Amino acid sequence: EPLSSSASSAGSAAAPALRKDGVVLLRNVVVHGPYADKALTGLLAQTRELSEKVFDEDCLQEITKKSGWKLSLLVSKDYGVFCGFIVAKVVKGALSIAKVAVPEHFRGRGFGRLIMDEMIKSAKKQGDVFEVCLSSLPTAVTFYQRLGFKAHKHVKVAPEDGVELVEGQVFMDKRLQKRRR
Repeated sequence: EPLSSSASSAGSAAAPALRKDGVVLLRNVVVHGPYADKALTGLLAQTRELSEKVFDEDCLQEITKKSGWKLSLLVSKDYGVFCGFIVAKVVKGALSIAKVAVPEHFRGRGFGRLIMDEMIKSAKKQGDVFEVCLSSLPTAVTFYQRLGFKAHKHVKVAPEDGVELVEGQVFMDKRLQKRRR
């Protein structure tokens, strides 16, 4: 999808006034290579910055054809305001979430829930996705529980694709539908 910036609405979309109906989730964003659109370059820079702040690493490094991880960005409809990101992939019937983050000034406005709801809705449409799983930072466990996830504090998750687990992470999952036998 080509990205374009609308000059007329770009100035009027002040970050604090942005609401959930004014944003869109850009799925499967290409993170490596030349960008024809300056807005995407800026959004990726903000994604990298937020990832380093929240997770102490650049999430864009994980997104390769080999790893299968895909990036989706939550942005204002004019692509002028970055509102959050998610890194996820579907593996063996499960939507696996690696990272979700929303900038501090947008937290508590439902953007994190919106990102998760959109990804889950999309996974359900695929038909062959039966659950969503993730490893949560301890500070985000209640957020995911409010979305219907169950915490499994005694489950040890094996690191995969070079993704290191942070001390204290909690494995969580949410069943979408029963697996067929």
